[in-house]
Amino acid sequence: MEIEKMKLTNSTWTLTIMVLLGFMATSCKSGSEGGGGVAPAPTSGPVPAPAPADEELEAEVPALSITPDFEQATAFNNGLVFATASMAMNRQSPAAVLLDDGKVLVTGGKFSSALFGTHYYAHSEIYSPGNENEFESGSFRAAAHPMNSARMNHSMVKLNNGDVLVVGGTTGHGQIGSAEYFDSVNETWTSIEGECATTLSGALTVTLLQDGRVLALGGHSKNADIYDPNDGAFGCFAPTGELSISRGYANAVLLDDGRVLVVGGYSGLVAEIYDPTTEMFSNVADPLDTSRHGSTVTKVLTGKVLISGGDSVGNYTQSALLFDPSTDTFSATGSPAFGRAYANAQLLTAGPQAGNVVLVGGFENGGSSDGTKRIEVYNPTTESFIETATQSKYYRAYFAMVVLADGARVLNLGGYRTGVNMTEIFSTKIAGSNYFHIEGGTAPYTLSVTQGDARVSAANGAQVMLDSEVGSQSITVQVTDADGTVANSEFEVVAE
Repeated sequence: MEIEKMKLTNSTWTLTIMVLLGFMATSCKSGSEGGGGVAPAPTSGPVPAPAPADEELEAEVPALSITPDFEQATAFNNGLVFATASMAMNRQSPAAVLLDDGKVLVTGGKFSSALFGTHYYAHSEIYSPGNENEFESGSFRAAAHPMNSARMNHSMVKLNNGDVLVVGGTTGHGQIGSAEYFDSVNETWTSIEGECATTLSGALTVTLLQDGRVLALGGHSKNADIYDPNDGAFGCFAPTGELSISRGYANAVLLDDGRVLVVGGYSGLVAEIYDPTTEMFSNVADPLDTSRHGSTVTKVLTGKVLISGGDSVGNYTQSALLFDPSTDTFSATGSPAFGRAYANAQLLTAGPQAGNVVLVGGFENGGSSDGTKRIEVYNPTTESFIETATQSKYYRAYFAMVVLADGARVLNLGGYRTGVNMTEIFSTKIAGSNYFHIEGGTAPYTLSVTQGDARVSAANGAQVMLDSEVGSQSITVQVTDADGTVANSEFEVVAE
């Protein structure tokens, strides 16, 4: 009988295989005969020579390959939406503001469910944006201290010294008639009380004036206050001129000449202008074309103001106006793709869409009761709206929206009913993201783009980033393993 041993080795285990060569015969006897044995191998014929005892067979390394995890690569040149970190809690009607260090302060809001009931938050969070060239980055953490009062539908503004003022709001118990001062360094909140307290309550509008003071108005009243941050340790409120009509949930925007335009707030067709030099309000002689409660009001780089959409007695308006402060008149501009109200709009100041206005969320005629996912971009030069090919990942209404420090991305957070702790970024710097699957070879791997206008990122795996305005093109991605082996993948990009 001849026995040959072979040893098969890989990185984690060794398997020894005993191979029995020759012929074996077995004999079994039952009962009293018992015993048995193995018949000897025949003596005639050649006998294989035994292999060396330490012979090893190495497993073959699979060939290196890179394959796309997508069927079609698309460049969304008007902007791309991608998810970022989630907040600690669901928030309907929160407030958010960009801090001087590029982080975002998020406060208040409400959460309601049949199972857990309704909760109003004093809780505050800080969002730290991730790398602008990578997806799904960024993080939230709790601020060092919560607000002193829970509130939703409140207004928040960053002061010239980098600290933040919060005014008004509502809860299930009614309107909030208080203000708080946020120290952005120590993350502490101080209530502004006593003779310096605000006279206002409810859903207010606050606007930072050119001299650093703040105009607060509305709350379903004609009242308005001026907040002076230099009066006392934490600033002081004092009454100023009176509105011509009561307003709640109004919009106000600072004009280039230092005045403030006030629109909406259950006000019919009347718009008003506040002059800080006289501390008086006056009606705009030129009326609005229709009631625009819940419209967006955004100043563009020309100094004009875009008023888009709004709720006109249950119908969401599919039109927009431009206000010209040089003549104090309204004129029609391009129409949105659909009627909407209670949306958010922000001016982009950098990137390929610099100077344009992005409109997100709200409610649309005939749409979901949770809001809309549709996004539009308004171009003041052509006075036209373009609906983006990409949409929000969640229905958005009663949410907060902040332009990040780079001026080319906006953060959307909170909302009504679904996904309200989920946040997302609308970026105009990145037009697409495409993932690849790498197999075989020897890690680690190095990625590069050898053809086309794109970048690679390893933050979330093998990922290729398409820059905005790249157009339709061919892209070749190359992977190189630790042994210098190279594999390529070529794909076509279709621009939308």
